[in-house]
Order: sequence, then C-alpha cells, then structure tokens
Amino acid sequence: MPPLTPPETDAGLARRLAAHAGELLLRVRSAHGHGDPAALKAAGDRASHDLLLAELATHRPDDAVLSEEDKDSRVVGNVDAGGRLTADRVWIIDPLDGTREFSEEGRSDWAVHVALWARTASTPHRLVAGAVGLPAQGRVLVTDDPPAPPAPSAGPGAPLRLAASRSRPPAFLAELAAEIGAELVPMGSAGAKIAAVVTGEVDAYVHAGGQYEW
Repeated sequence: MPPLTPPETDAGLARRLAAHAGELLLRVRSAHGHGDPAALKAAGDRASHDLLLAELATHRPDDAVLSEEDKDSRVVGNVDAGGRLTADRVWIIDPLDGTREFSEEGRSDWAVHVALWARTASTPHRLVAGAVGLPAQGRVLVTDDPPAPPAPSAGPGAPLRLAASRSRPPAFLAELAAEIGAELVPMGSAGAKIAAVVTGEVDAYVHAGGQYEW
C-alpha cells in the first residue's frame, strides 16, 4: 500500500494559491491585452478572487475568508453576520494588489497576497502563514521559507533607497528623502514594495498611513 501523502501545511497552501492565482493573472493579462485598462483590472480581480475562494472552500472549508474583493463580515446587533469576526481561522487575501500596474504593459510591481490569521491556546491572535506572489517577476515569498537577510542595497557612501508609492506618495516623503539624502524608488503595489525590502532591493518602505488588513 503506498504511503499516505501528508496534508498540505497552511504555509504550503498559501504558497500554492499565490502561485496559481499569479499564473492565472498572467493568462488574463495576455488574453485581454492592455487596450482597455478598466476591463483588464476587473477581469484580473474577479478571476483571481474566484480561484482563491474556490481553492480555500475545497482545502480549508471550515475557515473564514476576508477578501478585498468581497463583502466583509459585519456585526448586526450582537450577531456576527458573516462569521469572520468570531472565527478561529481566517484567510486574508488580496487577489490582485496593484491593479493599476497590472493594467500597464511591462510593469511587474503587482502582487497576490494570501495569509492566515489563527487563534489558538498558544497563539491567541496572530498571522501564522502567508505568501506574497509576484507573478510578473516569477517569485513567491512565503513564511516557511524566508529569504536570507539581505545586505543593504546601498554600498558605502551611497544613498539609502526608499520604496515609495508611484501614484500617491505622501507629501512629506520628498522632504524626508532630501533631509537624509535618500533616493526614492517609485513602485506600485504595497506587496511589491514590502517584497523589495525583504529581498534587499530597497532599504525601507515609508508611507503615511496604515494598511488595509489584506
């Protein structure tokens, strides 16, 4: 009798889903072309969202899901209408982070986010697994196999490199860069910026506000 295949870990599932959604997004991008950016954005968002929800329903049917592209759970009176707010395990997904960059030909600074938040006796409330897919760069960063700590992107005497929003940079950022002698590196999605810090392509990501959960 052949040995049983061990169940897929949460981090392994996050990696696979981010990779598969990324492959699908590349096919959607190729099929639609860039002539109608709004239609391409909508098609990419919907295709990736549907794939991720279907896979999670198959492989983690008892878990709740929070997606940027879906209605969030809401408390009505004292009732958690969607189940997420009282669930012990919640997958948090952004099916397509950086739709603007996705719709622009040649840009690779867009991403897929898949993460799991869990509540257990030993871990009351924290993120326990996650993956950021960078499909146009052919990479998936995942929590169970993190890259080695990067060396600083700037050599001795070179300016620090700061990832910054290419479309909505905070007003203080140019002043900060001038004050510390840093170089701004405009990028698209938050996932792409954070990945650039993790891999050492930039030294920091500076922004003015908070981040959405996804």
